[in-house]
Amino acid sequence: MPYYLNVNIDGLVVAKSNGDGYSITLKWATAYPTDRSNKILYNIYMSDGIAPDFPDQFFLQSPTFVSFDGSTSVQIVDLVPGTLYHFGVRAAEYNPSFFNPSTLQPVYNGLVALPYSLLQNNILATSILIPLVDTTGFPSTGTVKIGSELINYSSISGNNLVLTSASMQRGFNNSIATIHNTDGYDGYVYWDPNVIFWPVEQEDQNTIVYECWNRFDIEHFAFTVVDGYHQKVKDILTIDATCSDNLNTPATIGTPSSVFSGYRRTSPALLLSGACIGSYIGGQTGCADGYGGVGLQLRGLNVQAANIAIQSSIILATTGEPVCLVQRRWTGITCKCYLPYNEYPEARCNICLGTGIVVGWIQYFNPARSDGKIMIRLDPSVDDLIAMDSGLESTMQPNAWTIPVPTIKDRDFIVRFDDCGNEEFRYEVLNVTRNKLFLDGTGAQKFAMQRVRKTDPIYQVPITYDTSDFPSTIPTSVASSIGIPSHFHTVVISEKVTSISQINQITSVAAGHSHVIRDGIVLPERLHNHIITL
Repeated sequence: MPYYLNVNIDGLVVAKSNGDGYSITLKWATAYPTDRSNKILYNIYMSDGIAPDFPDQFFLQSPTFVSFDGSTSVQIVDLVPGTLYHFGVRAAEYNPSFFNPSTLQPVYNGLVALPYSLLQNNILATSILIPLVDTTGFPSTGTVKIGSELINYSSISGNNLVLTSASMQRGFNNSIATIHNTDGYDGYVYWDPNVIFWPVEQEDQNTIVYECWNRFDIEHFAFTVVDGYHQKVKDILTIDATCSDNLNTPATIGTPSSVFSGYRRTSPALLLSGACIGSYIGGQTGCADGYGGVGLQLRGLNVQAANIAIQSSIILATTGEPVCLVQRRWTGITCKCYLPYNEYPEARCNICLGTGIVVGWIQYFNPARSDGKIMIRLDPSVDDLIAMDSGLESTMQPNAWTIPVPTIKDRDFIVRFDDCGNEEFRYEVLNVTRNKLFLDGTGAQKFAMQRVRKTDPIYQVPITYDTSDFPSTIPTSVASSIGIPSHFHTVVISEKVTSISQINQITSVAAGHSHVIRDGIVLPERLHNHIITL
């Protein structure tokens, strides 16, 4: 019987998917023969799906592959993506004087497959002819295994294995001679019905079975039949407020702070919706009603726009603070840590940062502010230290509110800054409450936040603190000269440039030339000049 140097480590020790969708790597412990004249082979048992009565019944089947080269690892290939496989490895001794592995047909990666066939007819415990469906691949002499019985045969005649003595060759190597039926029954239990060539003298009896999903994880994407990328295409955890954002965003840009004009309407609903109607007093004149009418047409007050304007340009502008909002994605290409048998991503994955989605965080840039930040107002909150098993932890759960757009959702996070503009802490949004205004409009968003420790993966999400540093394009004045048509040039500057005298660069090319700018003055070129106005 083969033995292992470490009695606590025998059989299979690793079954790992290679992430390519078609291969799994197996590793097993090194075994040694008890009889020094023998050599070691490894029977590799393999099954897809859930085999019955694991692990004992698993080894009633024939080994799928055999390794003779002495290695203790192999890559099993040509597997079906997304399939759960079970593997077991048993070491066995064989006598090289009676069996030569080179007579067997190699499969791949140093593995061979033992020849096997089905019984043609039922046999008795004393039969000396073993009729097979096909004897192709069987050596001229050797041993076969039928169920738990070993049968030593002397020759092959047609599709029959021939024995010279039932008493000597049936029940070979201390096995029990018994009847065998074509369905695999040997008089006691049902086995694999195949008659398999069996060079093994003694096989270890470990019952270690590993299961492994054959996954497709190339480039961090899980396998699907459609395009190779596993995607979450429907967010069933949070609301889709895209429509609300689209409706309310225009109200945050360019809305005057004074909105109390034309508030008297004959119909309160028309007043609150801001419809263009002919009314007896107030409002804005000259708006169109969709039928080409102008002049006496009057516009009412859009309460939603007025509400947002008051909150953003008066209340938040004076009592709030600018912060960066980073929104969590709930749909998209799933990360490799999002396994096909597990609905939870790895919390500290350095690819998705715990979201389960590749590029799982998207920063929101506020179009109403040049720095891209949103304004929020925080309630007074307790900043405290609490004693936990891991030591002292900072705890702070402030409540805050902001205007209806952009929609803030649970699991988004907020980046706050200190008085010097440096990042202070990041706060995860715990819950959001939205109230209703008139005509199904959203009045404000109130939310609770939790300060996140700086060892959390979300601190690895890159943040753009201030978009006002990003350059923008402005045009020069239009000019022309002899032989040069009217044209203008563009200049790329940053909002941080507050004075024309700070501009020192070259304009874009127009009409076949460009201009040099020094201290904000466009130098003449080809008998003409331009002016920059900020």
